[in-house]
Amino acid sequence: MGVLPAFLINYWAVMLAPFETTIFYNNNLRSLIIVVLTAGSGLCFFVASQVGEPTGVGENQGPLPVLLGLVLLCIAGYLLFSFYDFAIDGPKRRYRHFSSFFGLRFGRWLELPPVTGVVMKYYSSRIAVSESANDTWGIWEPAGPQKFYIVMLSLEQVNQKSIIAFKFPFRQKTQAAEITTEIASYLAVEPRFFDAP
Repeated sequence: MGVLPAFLINYWAVMLAPFETTIFYNNNLRSLIIVVLTAGSGLCFFVASQVGEPTGVGENQGPLPVLLGLVLLCIAGYLLFSFYDFAIDGPKRRYRHFSSFFGLRFGRWLELPPVTGVVMKYYSSRIAVSESANDTWGIWEPAGPQKFYIVMLSLEQVNQKSIIAFKFPFRQKTQAAEITTEIASYLAVEPRFFDAP
């Protein structure tokens, strides 16, 4: 019985397992909303527990505070446990973008054309506002350009668009580079990086 070289064993182990990366955009606003919703649900449950007490708080409220508390708690749970994901299934040559909530995944698989490389590219865009629209409607324009990185799969066919896997804010350059390297390693193609000028 022959022994397979280690690199072949590693190659097949990687190719048989689908590539998945969890991107969880945790920012201060999202965290604050989760805290406020959780505190609001706690307050609703407290009010519901005071029904019939001599303080008068929550008298004749019925099930409304409990229902409101449950709704607020469900929204906070959704924000806490939902995330966006990108997956590649190497053996079946398919990919998908999907949302996940408590392990349930929503998104359809698409055929993955031959990939020649994985690219991380810097982009900058400015919102264009005409002078007349600015004078008439008072539209606010951001102080500077919107800067971000995209991670995309370059395809072998010239006439096809690249597949955009992720879009990262400018401050998350390290995470964008790591994802680019991971996807390139999984697909056994070259990672390419085009940074800000």
